[in-house]
Amino acid sequence: TSAPSIAAGEVYREAGMPAISGSATADALTADNPWYFRTIFINSFQGNLLATYVRSNLGHDTASVITTTRPYEQSLSTAFTETFSQTGTVTHTWELDRDHHEASMRSIVDALATDPNPGIVVLCLQQEDARNLLLAIRRAGLSPPLIGGDALGEEGFAALFADEPEERDQPGYFTEGMYVAAPIIYDAIGGDALAFARLYQETYGDWPSWQAAKAYDAATMAVHALSVAALDGDPSALAADRTAMRDALAAVNASDVALRGLSGPLFFDELRSVPQ
Repeated sequence: TSAPSIAAGEVYREAGMPAISGSATADALTADNPWYFRTIFINSFQGNLLATYVRSNLGHDTASVITTTRPYEQSLSTAFTETFSQTGTVTHTWELDRDHHEASMRSIVDALATDPNPGIVVLCLQQEDARNLLLAIRRAGLSPPLIGGDALGEEGFAALFADEPEERDQPGYFTEGMYVAAPIIYDAIGGDALAFARLYQETYGDWPSWQAAKAYDAATMAVHALSVAALDGDPSALAADRTAMRDALAAVNASDVALRGLSGPLFFDELRSVPQ
């Protein structure tokens, strides 16, 4: 995820070591680190997408945002708010205090319960926080419309509720009707992505998450860089080899030199992220 990736990125940058993420979307990851790349979109794009979808497709003109102080949550909630506020109203922005988790969560649920029109609730949260909050919201008898980011956009998130008594009695009790973003949806795409998903399922017995596809794309980029960089291979040339790898990755920077990815062409934009 974004927070540990950003922390690791400082080490990679100091060592002059190129790195590729398939899942960290916080803008800051690559914004000021020329050694870090990613094969997924940034939160500025995702927040804009969520805001546009909420307004234009779902028809909501009010929204309430729940976030934390961490990089992923902050960049996603900021991007959503900036875009949505152009044509709608963000009535609340609640910040979950992870150091005082229970009290903070109760405060948010209480505030949600007292507002007759909170609009759609936008969960800019990682899975653990979103799960705990949804348990509290549903058990308080509340059922606002909900939408979340890519961190929640996989079957594994819904499976986190499997042992709850309400979920055993009524599958989908906590997540029914909730919208989430996903960088790739296998049953809505064909070609290489579907072939990848089927091979993954045959090999491991489970359908792959979207992170698996984006990690595969990251490996594709890494193997390409290894094949085209003029690497010395001698331990004394390690710094030069790492720089050559970084430069080889950075050179895949336009559609006409793109590689073949599972959900479209793979090339890095000016923020060293793959457009989608």
